[in-house]
Amino acid sequence: MSTIALARPEPKARSLRRAPKPKPLPNIPFATFEDIPDVFAMKLSGNCLAPELMDGDEVVFTKADKPKAGDLAIFILRPERVQEGGLQCLIKRLVMEIPPWVTFPWRESPKSEVRALAVAVQSNPPRQYMIPCEHLLAVVKFSHVQRR
Repeated sequence: MSTIALARPEPKARSLRRAPKPKPLPNIPFATFEDIPDVFAMKLSGNCLAPELMDGDEVVFTKADKPKAGDLAIFILRPERVQEGGLQCLIKRLVMEIPPWVTFPWRESPKSEVRALAVAVQSNPPRQYMIPCEHLLAVVKFSHVQRR
């Protein structure tokens, strides 16, 4: 009678490599407040602020100054507030200054009955937005435009 020895495969060595970081989604450029640079530019999509800003313009923003009523600004939503397929950033005109006690990223006190809001408008078509500050990572002031 003959015996057959079955060879067991040697166990594979475990890799100590870290899992790769997930790639950011194209419509969510900022995951945290710290991801927002002091000065940055974005390409405008749409004509909601025409004729002042046009589709395809490269708009530059700076965190050096707080936006005031009447300023153009970029409203950056928290990633968890961005709907699937939606955009994280809205460029609008600030109507009313952000309350002075708000520092971004903002969290409302569960005991508070008052909610901090950012109020903004667009001109084409005319529309007003009331965005709870707790839905925002930041509101950053418009600096200048670079025409295409």
